Amino acid sequence: MPNEIPKGQRTEPAELGGGLIPLHGGYRSLKSFQVSQLVYDVTVRFCERYIERRSRTHDQMVQVARSGVQNIAEGSVASGTSK
Repeated sequence: MPNEIPKGQRTEPAELGGGLIPLHGGYRSLKSFQVSQLVYDVTVRFCERYIERRSRTHDQMVQVARSGVQNIAEGSVASGTSK
């Protein structure tokens, strides 16, 4: 192939530790992530038990608990690219 990069000049993907962007992740072991997952699980159970499924309150509570988990995961990825 004419546009192929020679083997010695290739960079490996960041996931393999050879790219420009350093390794990131590992957020699942963070205490803040574990607690936010617990909060999400408890919130879902609480809403299923005590709040009407079709209510706006139910949707908002579950959504905000899910956002906490997602923000920690996204922040972990962003911190890997900002170093």
